[in-house]
Amino acid sequence: MSQILNFDHLCGTEITLDQPSLSPPRTFVLDGKISEDYKMMTQQGYDQGLGAPFAVIKFSCHSLLDPGQQSFMRIYMQIPIDGTFLSAPEVRAQQAISQHTHTELKALATLDRENCTAVPKLLGYTERLQGTEELVPGGYINYVVWAWVPGEPVDYYSFWKRDFEYRRQLRSVFRAAYKELSRCSWQPGLTPPSKLIYDDVTKAMHISGFRGACLMDTEPFSDETYALWGLAKPPDKLDWYLDSSDWTW
Repeated sequence: MSQILNFDHLCGTEITLDQPSLSPPRTFVLDGKISEDYKMMTQQGYDQGLGAPFAVIKFSCHSLLDPGQQSFMRIYMQIPIDGTFLSAPEVRAQQAISQHTHTELKALATLDRENCTAVPKLLGYTERLQGTEELVPGGYINYVVWAWVPGEPVDYYSFWKRDFEYRRQLRSVFRAAYKELSRCSWQPGLTPPSKLIYDDVTKAMHISGFRGACLMDTEPFSDETYALWGLAKPPDKLDWYLDSSDWTW
């Protein structure tokens, strides 16, 4: 796989984003690859309706016009069905899906329209078709860019090594950020504390992790919310959520 798919060569590439439509197009330069993942698919799996295979690549990047504007870009792109990576372009082109918008792009675009201040600012996105020299000619590509925010991801083990006052303060900031997010439409699908970006100097927090986003839970904020994000420790029993008086805070 690594010999066939390697996106390191994209570093230095300039990518222009033309959405949201109310904003002028913005060009970003890819700096360094942070991660890449793949959803592989056999022909049998595809025929069974399991979806087309795709790659997900995350880069650090900066604005072409403002190099000091540091940000992140995620690229989603259709890739060939397993066993056809080395097939002729016209064969791979037969697999093309011309339009597919991944959930993260939908979520961040919606949160931006809702003026949600609890998430990193969306800087732009675009969707286009792959060219004749790319992996699936005529297949889709999604690009989405969001701003870098100050702070560090909350580490679960470090959090629980800190004193109670620090944990209390962080939970208070989290509650405010989550309440801002909860008035909007989307939330992260997974809730590890590492998706919380906390600035210990300014006491500001942003919620990230929308790659596997889901629609916002309609349940009101409660002590259970802290537990689901790893910021409280309930006892190991089936009805742990009924009474938080014996939890570790």
